[in-house]
Amino acid sequence: MEVIKSFVTIAPPEIVTIKKAAPEYIRLIIFSSRRRKKQLYNPDLMLSVMILILYDSCTGNTQAMAEAIAQGAREAGAKVFLKVLDDATFDDLIKADAIIWGCPTYFGMMTAKMKKFVDHSNDIWGELDTKIGAAFTSSGGISGGNETALFSLIQAMLIHGMLVTSLPGRYGVVAIGKPDTKTLENCAKLGRRVASLLRT
Repeated sequence: MEVIKSFVTIAPPEIVTIKKAAPEYIRLIIFSSRRRKKQLYNPDLMLSVMILILYDSCTGNTQAMAEAIAQGAREAGAKVFLKVLDDATFDDLIKADAIIWGCPTYFGMMTAKMKKFVDHSNDIWGELDTKIGAAFTSSGGISGGNETALFSLIQAMLIHGMLVTSLPGRYGVVAIGKPDTKTLENCAKLGRRVASLLRT
């Protein structure tokens, strides 16, 4: 029996070719990258989506990171809701199309305040499924448990069925002490990345 398989890829010309690869026929449907790009970016769609940036901050370092992430997301055309953890509700999470949350690193984990919030988010189980998520953290030292803290934030998102993203080669964005220019640039990139995923 002949098996027909369809593959979608991107190439500059708008062509459809059929190649024979015995014993199967492979249909290659190649669309114009230019046409696809126009289809992906829709300013009206971006105005209708919302990114929640939720943060816990003690010294202001994590807050500075959250504000840089928010700026990057806005530059990419997304509507942003920046909120400190103390004022957050589960309804904020439900309304958001994407959630980026962060907090200081405490003993290699998220803060107790963030952990309490996450634990009680079981009340909205299933409501965050397939939402885009990302994380960030700050600590006082380079070996302060930053990545394990990111893991704890990411794990909570995965348990909720969220689709986690980050910058290439990173679990999230980390600041050592007061975020420097490079760290704030990475924060803005994370905001733009999440916003770009909402265009599709």
